Amino acid sequence: MEPIIIIVAVVVLLSVLYYSFVKKERQAGPNKESSWPAHQPPQKLGIFAGHMAYDAALRLEESIPAGYEERIKERMQQQDTTLTDREWQWRWHELKRFLLMGALLRRVNMYSAQVDEVWHEMLMFTREYQEFCERFCGRMIHHAPHSSAVETAGKLQEPGAERAWFDWVYGELFGPDNPGSRLWGAMYRTPMSPALLELLGQDDEEPARKELFNSGLGDQSPELVQAREGLLRRAREQLHEVEELASRGERRYARGSDETVTWSLLGGTLMLASVTAPDQLQSSMEEVMGPQQRQQQSTSSCGAGTTGAQERDSYDVDSSQDSGHSGGGDSGGDGGGSSCSGGGCGSS
Repeated sequence: MEPIIIIVAVVVLLSVLYYSFVKKERQAGPNKESSWPAHQPPQKLGIFAGHMAYDAALRLEESIPAGYEERIKERMQQQDTTLTDREWQWRWHELKRFLLMGALLRRVNMYSAQVDEVWHEMLMFTREYQEFCERFCGRMIHHAPHSSAVETAGKLQEPGAERAWFDWVYGELFGPDNPGSRLWGAMYRTPMSPALLELLGQDDEEPARKELFNSGLGDQSPELVQAREGLLRRAREQLHEVEELASRGERRYARGSDETVTWSLLGGTLMLASVTAPDQLQSSMEEVMGPQQRQQQSTSSCGAGTTGAQERDSYDVDSSQDSGHSGGGDSGGDGGGSSCSGGGCGSS
């Protein structure tokens, strides 16, 4: 019996060693690395010169304190040894895009657990985070638990309304050729609600400005005001465009060589489908997406693990808040308090 026992023990030991090796290879090997784009994230958040938000993107980059990114990256790689430099670059890139949206919009839901994790680590360095926010937009961009109830206007509470607005703004800011869905989950799957379209289409633009954007902040920089007003103007102009197309029976958003039309192809298609055939949104989007974009949409929920409220609590940014939730304790080092407002943020 002893030889059999020895053979069984050897087989078990070899199996344990083999699967431990395979697990380690899967975590740190090329598969994890190759799931991220091979090219570097674009400069200026991918926004072209002359775009309404170009100057705001420059302001954001210039507002980041020296060495801040490196300290956050080092802390995260100490906690997760499988975090590669390439993955870090894209997660950091998308967080900066999110913070730009957070400075411009009244509410921005956090749909990515991976981007949110970077944000949490950013908040741990409270002094640097406060310095960044004050340089960039003149006040704190607060991290707060998401509230599904919107009390101010009472019109944008339909399911998916904020996701559709997120997708539209993201596309208008950063263009059609971006890997955003790799981290944000499948995009352009939710039509704009009738309430949102009605708000954007009112003759008086002030209600939309107050409900959707950070407006009326006297200390906002000219760069952010330009970006905010540009987004509002583009949303209203595009709605008029798609309403005219719909009145002629058109079901495809205008294509052309004009840079604005090309840049707005996904957002325009989203808005047109929302007006004419919300139940056919997915097929409308697939018609205008390239093969790479369609592949990202189909694999994003698996690769990113970021389905917003389905996977974890979602969060929003309300940089119009003046309440002092900037944390306490550490004023610039590891392990300090976070700038989360409210409870349950998950920072430690």
